[in-house]
Amino acid sequence: MNRPAPLISVITVVKDDVTGVIATLSSVFDQTMGDYEVIVQDGASTDGTTEALTCFGTWIDDLETAPDAGIYDAMNRALARARGEWVLFLNAGDTLVDREVFARVSERLLARIDLFAGQAIRAEDGEVHDYLPPEMYWAGSVNDHQASFVRRVLAQDLGFDTRWRIVGDLDFFQRLRESGARLQFEEIPVVRKPFSTGISTDFMARFHERAALLFERYEGVHPVREQLERNLRGHLRRTYAPPADLLRGAGYDQLLAYERAWSEACGP
Repeated sequence: MNRPAPLISVITVVKDDVTGVIATLSSVFDQTMGDYEVIVQDGASTDGTTEALTCFGTWIDDLETAPDAGIYDAMNRALARARGEWVLFLNAGDTLVDREVFARVSERLLARIDLFAGQAIRAEDGEVHDYLPPEMYWAGSVNDHQASFVRRVLAQDLGFDTRWRIVGDLDFFQRLRESGARLQFEEIPVVRKPFSTGISTDFMARFHERAALLFERYEGVHPVREQLERNLRGHLRRTYAPPADLLRGAGYDQLLAYERAWSEACGP
C-alpha cells in the first residue's frame, strides 16, 4: 500500500560529515509537525557518516549511498525521489531554528504560492544573514536556499544545472522566477547555518561563477557589470586595503588584474 504524500520533503545531501548530518537530522526529527519525509543522499562517505545514517533506521524515509558527480548532481538524484508537495534542502550542518518551524511555515504553504522564502541565521554570531532585495534578483541571491520551500513539481521540472560548481542554487532560483512562479518572502527565521565554511566561502571562486552566470543571463538588460565592479571593489578594499583612490576609477578588467596580482603577491 502506498503511503500518502507528505506536505514537506526534506532533502539532505552529505559526504563525510557525520557530526553535521546528525545535527541536521535531529533538528528535523524534533519538529512538532510530523507531516514530512526525509530523503538523504550520501556521496559514499568514508568517515562513518554512512554507518551513522543507517542507525537512524526508518526515521529516514529514503537513503541512498552512491558516488556522485558533484553536489548539484547529488541534489538532483535526491530531488527525483521526493514525494512531498514542497521541498526543503538542508545541508549537513544546517539546523532548523526551533521545534516549531514546520508548524509555522505550513500555514504559509497553504497559500497560492510556489516559493516561500524565510530567513537564515548565521551560526557564527546568531544574526540574520542579509540578502539582496527581491527586485535585485539579477545581481545575485535574494533568498537563502536552506530557508526556502519550493513546490516539488516545479523543483523537479527545473532541476539543478550541473554545469555550475558553486552557483547552481542561484541559477535555480533565477530560473524559478523566470518560469512565472509565485514568490513570497517573509521575515520568519527558518534555519541556522554556518557561513564561514563550505565551497561557496571562497569569494573569488564564487565571484567568477556568479559573474559568468549573470553576464550570460542579464548583461544588456540590467547593470550587471556595474554591480560586479562594486562587489569586487569592496572585496579588494576589505582584503588588501589599497590606497583610497586607487580603485575609484578602475573598471572591471583592471579590478580583476589588481586581484590577480595582489593574491599572487600575498599567496601562501
